[in-house]
Amino acid sequence: MDSIDIPLLTAFLAFGLIALAAIRVGNSFASKRLPLITGFLVTGAIAGPSILGMIPAEALPKLRIIDQIALAFIGFAAGGELHIRELRGRLRAVAMTTGGLVISTFVLGTIAASMLFTRVPIIAELGDVGRWAVAALAGSILVARSPSSAIAIVRELRARGPFTKQALGVTVIMDAVVIVVFASTAAVADAVLTGASFDIFAILVLLGGLLISTAMGWSVGQIVARVLGWRWPAWLHVAFLFAIGAGLFRLSAWARHFSGHEMGHELLIEPLFICMVAGVTIANATSRRLEFDRLLHGAGPAVYVVFFTLTGASLDLRVLADGVLIATALVVVRLFSIAIGSFAGGSLAGAPSHHNRVAWAAYLTQAGVGLGLAKEVSAEFPAWGSTFASLMIGVIVMNQFLGPPLFKWVLKKVGEAHPQADKPEFDSSRDVLIFGLEIQSLALARQLAGHGWDVRIATRKKESPLQIEPMACVDIVEIEDLTIQCLEKLEAQKFEAVVALLSDEENLRICQIMYEDVGTRNVVVHMHDRENRDKFTELDAVPVEPGLAFTSLLDHMVRSPATTSMILGLDADQDVEEIEINAKELDHLALRDLALPVDTLVLSVVRNHRQVVSHGFTRLEIGDHLSVMGSPESLEDVRRLLEGD
Repeated sequence: MDSIDIPLLTAFLAFGLIALAAIRVGNSFASKRLPLITGFLVTGAIAGPSILGMIPAEALPKLRIIDQIALAFIGFAAGGELHIRELRGRLRAVAMTTGGLVISTFVLGTIAASMLFTRVPIIAELGDVGRWAVAALAGSILVARSPSSAIAIVRELRARGPFTKQALGVTVIMDAVVIVVFASTAAVADAVLTGASFDIFAILVLLGGLLISTAMGWSVGQIVARVLGWRWPAWLHVAFLFAIGAGLFRLSAWARHFSGHEMGHELLIEPLFICMVAGVTIANATSRRLEFDRLLHGAGPAVYVVFFTLTGASLDLRVLADGVLIATALVVVRLFSIAIGSFAGGSLAGAPSHHNRVAWAAYLTQAGVGLGLAKEVSAEFPAWGSTFASLMIGVIVMNQFLGPPLFKWVLKKVGEAHPQADKPEFDSSRDVLIFGLEIQSLALARQLAGHGWDVRIATRKKESPLQIEPMACVDIVEIEDLTIQCLEKLEAQKFEAVVALLSDEENLRICQIMYEDVGTRNVVVHMHDRENRDKFTELDAVPVEPGLAFTSLLDHMVRSPATTSMILGLDADQDVEEIEINAKELDHLALRDLALPVDTLVLSVVRNHRQVVSHGFTRLEIGDHLSVMGSPESLEDVRRLLEGD
């Protein structure tokens, strides 16, 4: 035990517990439509030395290894999002807009930061030249964007079109460009602030460092791609990536120290830049792009929780409070410079003028890379770096609040957003709308009607009518076409569920209308071609392929005959039903406190389309879907309880 550093172990354990708390806080923020990372930052700030001191100031240097691993991961992720093949055809427009944004943001941001930093004593003491060097670092960080946030918004709104493609291309490219700009600026700032001579040899050393970093990034990318081809468990691949990241930071520190003593000029091998180049290499020059994407998406949430929580703990809240006006001014200048750069770049690229006038709203969001660069400055320049980082983190948090809503606004403004409609209000009746008049739809209608559902079948006039006897429990309606107007006449918004039994093309049209205009969440589709599965799932529909469904049914009948019989309704005494909670008095009630009939059992709880690992203390929420097993009579009692009848 003598060889174990107990304080270090304690710091790691304490931080681990705080990071777990940050997950809950972040999810709480997200449920209130606030940025997830802000919840992590707030948790870290509260636990940090500025407030509770659960993470004392002396523990922060011990946790630096966590920062380094997370920064390396952010570099890999930034590079991995740059898919050069997807930029072909619009490379000129992306390059022009990117150039306009980088130049305007860096130049105006540097000038503004230089003037504002005269009000920050610890930076003003560096003198005019030193202040301009620090301002240039701020200008480079202001260039950073957030591809992950942009991609999430595009997916949420199902945005598509030339404006969306260009905005995503520019955002991804800029996160790669900003690391190059920052590395160059940091090298110049280091020479200026340390008083080193900045001659032609220093410039060659700077360029040499960038070339070496580029070559190392390509090599690391090839190595990681080769390792991803090995049949290792996912956690081992993640551990290898973390080890590479930590090793690059150690190598960078050694190279800087060695070159400074041997050559008189420090050779800056930028680990964040190396990781970014490695990510670009894997995504574009190897066959392991999909494996790399899965690895990043799998490990990303945990890495970001740790990184942003630790960043929050490192915040000097007193500096942030004193400098809130400076941070606000930088946000305003950044917005102004983005408006100039996006308009100028878009105009040179020949983009439509109505796009250029509003394009600025697509480029405000900042997150991981910007925070990572701010933390890099804090580590490289400890005398004033923490003050600088606190101010820049304040800027990034403000941009994180402003950016996503404005990006959503501009996508809707240019007409390229296709968001999901609001869910219709619950009317306490169980009703289903079936498209297609055929033997299967009639059989389904009879079975649902037998379970107490109101059924309406919609059939197009050109379909061949079946010779059927009228059924009192089923309403058959003829429609002209599959348009929003026809579905409005059908009162589609009142139905709790929709079943589409037409061709895949017609079913996709129904699903799109239900998703974008009606808002019905429970849509089931008879799928004919397996290649259309992704198209249906993107519209939140549940595709059912008859052949596969039959095979799966037989499989479950063999492995679990009793449960499958209940689900199919073959057991007259037991049934399974999914019920949505709408009774307001049940909101935040513990599952164990539900007054359920004694012969019922809750099988699962689904919240926001995700399975909840439930237990007796699980707090229920309005909109949760409970799968309940019991007798038909008891299930009817449960339905009345949960729906508030």
